[in-house]
Amino acid sequence: MANVVLLCIVLKLFLQDVWVTEADLYPESDFIAVIPTCEGREEIISGSRAWRQGIRTFIATNASRHLPSFKKDNQTVESKDGETYRCILDEKYTSGVRFHGARPGDLRSAISPFLAHAHYSNKSETYKWMLYGDDDTVFFIPNVISFLGRLNHMVPYALTDNLWYRRRGSNSPYHPHPDAPRCYPCALPEHSSGQPNQGSIPAEAVSNSDPYSILGYTPPTVCEACTVDVACKAYREANMDCDAPRAHGGAGIIFSKALLDFVDLNEFQRCLERVWGASGSDTLISLCLWEAGYAFTDPGVWIQGPGHPHEGRPHPHYIIFDNRRQSTALRADHFQMMKSKTCSGSCAYDKWLLKSMVSMHVAARAHPTSAAAGHALNKTLSSYYRAMQLAS
Repeated sequence: MANVVLLCIVLKLFLQDVWVTEADLYPESDFIAVIPTCEGREEIISGSRAWRQGIRTFIATNASRHLPSFKKDNQTVESKDGETYRCILDEKYTSGVRFHGARPGDLRSAISPFLAHAHYSNKSETYKWMLYGDDDTVFFIPNVISFLGRLNHMVPYALTDNLWYRRRGSNSPYHPHPDAPRCYPCALPEHSSGQPNQGSIPAEAVSNSDPYSILGYTPPTVCEACTVDVACKAYREANMDCDAPRAHGGAGIIFSKALLDFVDLNEFQRCLERVWGASGSDTLISLCLWEAGYAFTDPGVWIQGPGHPHEGRPHPHYIIFDNRRQSTALRADHFQMMKSKTCSGSCAYDKWLLKSMVSMHVAARAHPTSAAAGHALNKTLSSYYRAMQLAS
């Protein structure tokens, strides 16, 4: 495993020289990672160090065999590798009473970004961006730096393009949902169709059986914080309910420090304690951000440009937070194809995806053991850096 981490470090330095032109704007010292986890998943945390090299990390856990000094709830322990561990015990089960989330550790996971913010904000070396995800989420740091190069860290952002949503009266929720209430940043990517119209939702376009039929909805473009009122304007003008979308925790969320500065920790914690039976920590975070008045900002990468059949509309093949085609793009047999001068079609798409994808959910539950999941995180990173070296 140590050899894999060393390989990732070498290739990452290479890519920062040839690909990431914004590295001077947001160096790694501007980032922190926040990872909620639990007892028995230490191998996954170890495997995630491959992508976290040089990134200060706040790990919220109920305990750790590697940190025997944990003795009580809410204790913080500084460890090696730039890691800070915070002990937050699981919720206690009481007969007949539900947890706040689906699992006893969901409350810990939901509060961890705000505890991390308080921890690092009190230090002389603060941060600008927070990378938050499950313990089996991988962030591709060169791509993250490139992506954030067009965004202002002073704007309150909760960034993701992978949102669960179900309009009231429609079928089951799914993700990524093109009609989830959200905003686009004013700094849209170059390949987008330009500044979207501030469209409303025509009543004739609404169908309870087909959520994709709301062809008139375009999220508003804002240069400041995405508030609930702004994100919901089109829905309310069409006399439709506007509910909070849910982040996909495995895809991760990127928070600007500015957003967490505006959300009061005590108020957020009181909101979490009012919610019972949420589907997960990502839902808890989403609901309480919404209650605080903030909605998610979609990077806008999946907006299709002129000439595309879905011009001006998002297409799920082009999301950058946990795109489901990532595993195909990282296959070894695609590497040489991407190096070829004849790389086109699906090969060209894979090449674009490699240079654009921000995060990937490795899904530990798909592996037989935590050790196997940790190895999968390492393998994902080494495959990414090898492919990027060929694609550069």
